Amino acid sequence: MRDRKGVFLVFEGPEGAGKTTIAELAEKELKRRGVSVLRVREPGGTAVGEAIRAILLDKSFTMPPETEFFLFQASRAAFIQQLVRPALEDGTVVVADRFDLSTMAYQIAGRGLPERVSREAIDMAIGGEHPDGYVILTVDPDIGRRRQQKQGKKPDRIESEARRFHRRVLHGYRRFGQLLPGAHVIDTSEMTVEQVLAEVMAHLDEEFGELVGAA
Repeated sequence: MRDRKGVFLVFEGPEGAGKTTIAELAEKELKRRGVSVLRVREPGGTAVGEAIRAILLDKSFTMPPETEFFLFQASRAAFIQQLVRPALEDGTVVVADRFDLSTMAYQIAGRGLPERVSREAIDMAIGGEHPDGYVILTVDPDIGRRRQQKQGKKPDRIESEARRFHRRVLHGYRRFGQLLPGAHVIDTSEMTVEQVLAEVMAHLDEEFGELVGAA
């Protein structure tokens, strides 16, 4: 863990894996324990980030993979400098819905962008502010899509991509996720929300102890 007061936790995963739901529930549990928490989403969180998010997810836009990639990095730089870093300096637990691993899964594995230069650009955007822990929720793309349909969610520009794209994204999460020290991977395909949350909180308690309000 980096030498700072707060803890930077990232929840990652492909469409329909449940990361947003679990991040929200984890935030509530941490707050119940008396922990100071900031839950943020990426892209977004800042004024410029939310404007970029609207462009990225708008189905009326078409764009080259490189344009998509650099829009994510532009949002990410503001996200780190204006939200994450100040919160960590104040001793807050930051719970992020997506971060750099999403780019590696979607733009490198999914879109086929070159890995080395892409990772260099990601490193520039995050400015050395690496997460302390990743929770990676995975799910079969077909199951994920059925979950979203059941929830009545209309697919955005990226969610509307073909099944083969989402297969590449899942492979990217598995490939890049295993390279991250301390990343905790959960296949949610056959799990309930309650089961996933219980495993997540047990992992956070074991990994971060009193920093996340563990008894």
